[in-house]
Amino acid sequence: MTFISYAQNLELASARTGGAPAIATLAPTAPCVPPPDSCCVYFDASLILHFGCNPPTGIVRVEQYVAQILAGVASISLSFLLFDQSIKAYRALRPDEQARLNDILFHRYEARKAAKNSPSEHPHIIKASPVDAEKLRIVEVRAAARGKPARRNIFLKLLTTARITREVFAAVLSERLTRLLPVRQEHSLMRRVATRILRRSLFATGRGGHFILSRLASSTRTLFNLARVDAATHAPRTVLPRPTRPEAKPIGAFPFAQGDVLITMANTWDYMDYGYLTRIVRRDGVRLISVIYDVIAMEMPFTTPVPVHVYHRHWVELGHLATHLVAISRHSLQSYQHFIGEPNDLAPSMSYSYLPNFLYERRHEIGETIVPSLLDRRFVVFCSTIEARKNHQLLLHLWERLRQEIDSATLPILVLVGSWGWGVENVRLLSERNWRLRDHLRILDGLSDAQLIWLYRNACFTVFPSHSEGFGLAAAESLSFGTPVVVANCPALIEATEGLMPAYDPLDLPNWLAEMRRLIVDSSSLTSLRRKAAQYKGAHYTDFAYAVRDAILASNQHRKASA
Repeated sequence: MTFISYAQNLELASARTGGAPAIATLAPTAPCVPPPDSCCVYFDASLILHFGCNPPTGIVRVEQYVAQILAGVASISLSFLLFDQSIKAYRALRPDEQARLNDILFHRYEARKAAKNSPSEHPHIIKASPVDAEKLRIVEVRAAARGKPARRNIFLKLLTTARITREVFAAVLSERLTRLLPVRQEHSLMRRVATRILRRSLFATGRGGHFILSRLASSTRTLFNLARVDAATHAPRTVLPRPTRPEAKPIGAFPFAQGDVLITMANTWDYMDYGYLTRIVRRDGVRLISVIYDVIAMEMPFTTPVPVHVYHRHWVELGHLATHLVAISRHSLQSYQHFIGEPNDLAPSMSYSYLPNFLYERRHEIGETIVPSLLDRRFVVFCSTIEARKNHQLLLHLWERLRQEIDSATLPILVLVGSWGWGVENVRLLSERNWRLRDHLRILDGLSDAQLIWLYRNACFTVFPSHSEGFGLAAAESLSFGTPVVVANCPALIEATEGLMPAYDPLDLPNWLAEMRRLIVDSSSLTSLRRKAAQYKGAHYTDFAYAVRDAILASNQHRKASA
């Protein structure tokens, strides 16, 4: 099913407000029939639909932005697909998924009170044809016959739990309970006490359940061992090899055609079946276009939430299968070639383009919302997921030193904007236990884009002390609003800030301390840095999406020339 284009969406929007009449017809259902001199392009919208309008990371936001721009490119016939893990293949979107995708991409900032999946709310969405509906019914019936995946997953988790040691189970359970039931600074005293009591009760119950499961699994293994038959003493029977048959496509899988283009932009390592991806590229002739954000896991393996080999395999598979890779900075491109390309003898076609400042470009549409707790206060902002690589620990040490040196009325509040990630035990400890710093520290999670714009506009300055980055979007966003930023001296952040801002080693606390002290106490230094921030140009809003578009069109021209 082909999704409504950006231009068509704008026309429909004007029709709702009394403008031009609504469009009555759309492109035919997938697989598409491209117009002359164009190609069929399929966009993996799995994570866009999963996270909706509030993506936790910048990767999904980049994915949404590229989808919006490419939907309006006339030379590309764009459709959206979803990777269905139950069939381990891509499939077409259902009408309700297409309606939700339409809301995410084109009505993100509209206050819509009606049900988003109502047919009357989306008259432009094509309903599934009888053939598609029958295919979907067959898939659902077969899935039901196999048993619910959720029940199977629970069984596998219990089986894994029974096999691991008591110490490993205790460590995993403690980490999960801490993540699910956090004790935060803004919680009341009674809530903190109740949360810790609940965590300890669940921990004790889980330990008891693990003991019972492990004993039951041990008894079962012993019983099967006692009941096994003796091994045969005669010569084994010769088994003739079975004739190989062409592998059948999963029922409900999307029927790619030779020359189709597939765009994957997000962290597909979380769900992709690389065997299936290899088949559609090698056998069906699909041309894969993907994006390289960074290869930091190879450079700093301690900064990733899962083992490094998961990311390494993803990057190597892309190097083998992709027709073209688009990096988000020159540094990302060079890092990929150094850590992945050269060691694995890969030389994929690559280019790079810088990410745009989404918030600044759409600031009039988004609006601006005050954060009440910071109104009429001086503050410094660091916008990032709270994780080990981002180096929040340095900032907490800095503000503790500054608290001892600078008057309380002069010292600005350190505002950490972002959700809690991984490897943050030290940051939690420093932020929760240091009660002297509470008046000068705010950790804000779940802020809207309108609130973030207000923070950028009203901050004294921003900081970005990350150990390593692929680009550093928050630093570029800050500069787009005219607010200076102090960054770490990693190459990607210097690229993102166009070399205009002060940059220091992320472990050099004395230099960071001197720079913070100078900008907080000396107003002339801050004014001078603001003048330099005003020189920032930034990438054009469409540059990165058009880099992806150019890769698509270039691969299409190469295919025609080869034919």
